[in-house]
Amino acid sequence: MTPHSRLSASGVLRCTNAATSVVLQHVPDWRWMMDRDDSLWYPTHRLFRQSTAGQWSDVFESIYQTLVTRLSGATHSNVASEHSANDE
Repeated sequence: MTPHSRLSASGVLRCTNAATSVVLQHVPDWRWMMDRDDSLWYPTHRLFRQSTAGQWSDVFESIYQTLVTRLSGATHSNVASEHSANDE
């Protein structure tokens, strides 16, 4: 996949307003800037970059932990709203 095709996929996902994880190498394309985990151009994108060139395991572990936290919060809020609806 070329840098341009990755950018195109990000552009399509931006149009859907979907939360998106973007995996970046240690020194990414200039558009993703440095020292940020967000993007000025893609507000629903979260950037996950290598801390060391060639080291991907930390990147995917970070994405995994983010998803677990997000899904755990969604599950708890769904359960809470179901209880509220049942109480009425």
